[in-house]
Amino acid sequence: MKPPRSLAFFLLSCLAVLPPSAGAAQAPTPAPLPLDEALTLALRNNPSLAIARHERNVGLIDADRAKPGFHPEVTATASQIVRGPRVDLPGKVDDVVLPNSISRLELGLRQPLYQFGAGGAPGKRANAMAAAARSDYRKAELDTVQEVREAYLTVIRTRALAEIATRGVELARENVRMTRALVEGGFQAQVDVLDAERGLAEAESQELQARNGIELSRGNVNRLLGRAIDTPFEVGIPGALPADAASLAELTAQAMRQRPEAETLRHQIEAAEAGIRLAKSTRQPRVTLDLAYALQTETVLVPRSGVAAGVSVSVPIFNGPAQRYTVREAEERLAQLKSGLTALEQGVALEIQRQRLALQEARARMAANQRAVDAAEKAFEITQARLERGRAVQLEILNARLNLLRARTSVAEAEGDLRLADARLQRALGAGPSLVTEN
Repeated sequence: MKPPRSLAFFLLSCLAVLPPSAGAAQAPTPAPLPLDEALTLALRNNPSLAIARHERNVGLIDADRAKPGFHPEVTATASQIVRGPRVDLPGKVDDVVLPNSISRLELGLRQPLYQFGAGGAPGKRANAMAAAARSDYRKAELDTVQEVREAYLTVIRTRALAEIATRGVELARENVRMTRALVEGGFQAQVDVLDAERGLAEAESQELQARNGIELSRGNVNRLLGRAIDTPFEVGIPGALPADAASLAELTAQAMRQRPEAETLRHQIEAAEAGIRLAKSTRQPRVTLDLAYALQTETVLVPRSGVAAGVSVSVPIFNGPAQRYTVREAEERLAQLKSGLTALEQGVALEIQRQRLALQEARARMAANQRAVDAAEKAFEITQARLERGRAVQLEILNARLNLLRARTSVAEAEGDLRLADARLQRALGAGPSLVTEN
């Protein structure tokens, strides 16, 4: 008995998915998780980003400590001295000059007032330190955003590959049914059924591997979002394919404006320049305010309590060699940072060029593989028609099916590479969402 023509039409339209049976129990649909929502969750809950957030806060505290202001050094000193013999004022009974026991509590306050030669360098240095801490955290944010984007795109890619594997199973299953019908009609041998069943087993194994790949990629996304690995979710529909990238010079200039690494180096250069001025000012006079209050054992010559205040001016005299080494070290540090900024710009340009070429290559592979899909579909159609007429063997239909699945897989992989290259290009440009208002 010859199989109906409608079956051949079904095999040619293998993109269709068989509907579930009406009586089958429907599993609950996982909640959708758009990419934007996933990025927001990661910026709030990612454990590695939380570490960077605390590190930023430490940097901001250090910068705030370095700011000039009223930050006096307050000390308290308590002492108890036992001595002898007791000394009284000559001719005055009980007018003690040196008692046997002397107690003293002294509170001191010391506040630098002005450092000649420093100018506004301390404030500039503190502000640059704070800005560098924020830029470092921004870099951690962008790294997290890139990880989430890549993991999310991996879920989309593995899901597309799993759908292709499912279509392969459908083709193999229908091929088994058709081959059995042809054997019953005397058009094929029994060994052809065995070959068809072997092809079905291989297709089912590939589908199982693809489904496991989806679960692993979902688990990686959940890890980055800071939630349970097995939390179910469904990825959104991929948007339009990325557009062609702009010129290398334009993108490099944009990246150097946006990249937090470049911002960090620029702030560190500013802090180093202020540090050189501070190092040079160490040979200049310093004005300091001193306050003291003492509560002590009262004697004829020493009151029970007293207050002292004064302003002192100190000038270093013999610290020339140490000061020169400090200045030279600060100047070398500044030169190192400027060289680092130049090296970063070259590295950014190379990174952008790599992703631009990856975009072009993936787009070209998509076009070429799509032509391969069209050719493979036509070849499968012809081979299927020949099999129905008993003019093709099982090996031919197996090869045609595998070629069709490989071509479709190549298209899906090229599309995934295209989206992945665009995500990496966005990271190279320093583009991505941020939650800078949260601690």
